[in-house]
Amino acid sequence: TGTERTVPSLLQLGDRVYGRRDPRQVPILCFAASWHGDIGDFITARAIYRHAVDIVDRKLGPNDLAAVEPLRALAGTYTQELYFSTIGVKTQARERQPTDADGTSNEQKQMNPRYLGTEGERALERAVKILEAQPPTAHDTLVATLIQTGDWHQIKDLPEKALPYYRRAAALNATLVAAKMTEPAAGATAAPAEPEPLSFPVR
Repeated sequence: TGTERTVPSLLQLGDRVYGRRDPRQVPILCFAASWHGDIGDFITARAIYRHAVDIVDRKLGPNDLAAVEPLRALAGTYTQELYFSTIGVKTQARERQPTDADGTSNEQKQMNPRYLGTEGERALERAVKILEAQPPTAHDTLVATLIQTGDWHQIKDLPEKALPYYRRAAALNATLVAAKMTEPAAGATAAPAEPEPLSFPVR
């Protein structure tokens, strides 16, 4: 398809313009990896996200904010793969996690949420740590990442691990909302506000 040709071309263009190890490549890499994830090619998607994180680590340092997007997206491939398995979407070359407690796997079975890849959990924990060290301008992303980490544990049926992340997200979000309410209006015709995190039901 057209997109199948466009994504490799976009990566090649980024290589020529920025160089393969330039951090400005990260948004391009994340776009390409997202496309591979959307078609169920999680092995390729994860390899690209890992490459993006490696670029940031080597060029900007392990605590740079630029690593957060690929880290969160890398974790997202595991929950996306789980979702695909629940609706029967066939994926390409899956790094299948065990579907049963005895460690066996069956391609025809729905994946067991308890066996989500630990790589995703580590990626989220690292993203949270990076964001905690950032100024308040990054706190909206911290709230979203805390919720994503809570969701990770909730999907694994570990509410006792999920709840602390949700509580932290709720407390931080309340602080952000209060701060926004005290800020002077930027203009008479402000854009419609997005729903606040944790203020509406989600799947």
